[in-house]
Amino acid sequence: MADTMKIIAAATALAILAPTALAGQTVPPPADASTQEASGHARLAAALNSDAIHEASMRAVVRDMRTVMMRDPNIVLMERECEGIVDAIVSATTPFLIEYGDVERAVTKAEMKSLFENELTDEEASQLARFYESKNGQRILAGVNANLNFEQTIAGSVSGNPDDPVIIDEKDAEADARRTVAAMISGLSKQEMEEIGREFLAIPASGKLQTLTPEISALRLDIANRDLVPGFDARLDEAMETTVTSRLGACGL
Repeated sequence: MADTMKIIAAATALAILAPTALAGQTVPPPADASTQEASGHARLAAALNSDAIHEASMRAVVRDMRTVMMRDPNIVLMERECEGIVDAIVSATTPFLIEYGDVERAVTKAEMKSLFENELTDEEASQLARFYESKNGQRILAGVNANLNFEQTIAGSVSGNPDDPVIIDEKDAEADARRTVAAMISGLSKQEMEEIGREFLAIPASGKLQTLTPEISALRLDIANRDLVPGFDARLDEAMETTVTSRLGACGL
């Protein structure tokens, strides 16, 4: 079960690694009244970590976690001997993934806001946020949310040594992000891409945000590899152990 726990641990950290900005093609839903009243820096940070993006990321993480689990011969054998045990594990651990993901998202929004405060004026941040709240922004959002992929990142974080810590690798995360962006682009026409590009490049601060994209990605990765919730791993381990023991007992094993 050590590899299973590592796969779940990797999945726990991944919801914040959706691609960022136009270079990464991430866009939020329209701003509500409370968002409109916030500072430009806060609006932009919220835009790049919106409810829609977060929820789509969580769904993709749970899906890809199960996919990676079923590539493990030991887990496949366990499922054959006790049908339904993988679904039971996924169901038991999903609330933990959501809990941790919510904490990660809050930390990311706060630290991204600080980054923008250092690198962008409030007006520049407001202009960029308005783009991400636009009709063209919604086209990109739909494409990103439909194509999020974390398989390589999850699989790459699981080493052969059960004592090794789970570390999200930058190259794996970048590879998954490239696949997401490529799939999103394939769903847009050439005319749509040109229209979106023109609108984005017309924003005076667009070049600044593109320059910041590596820093934003590095920040996301750093947060994904932090231990943000004391005692979380112990609670997750206990839930896993209880679920597996119960399911094996139901299977007469």
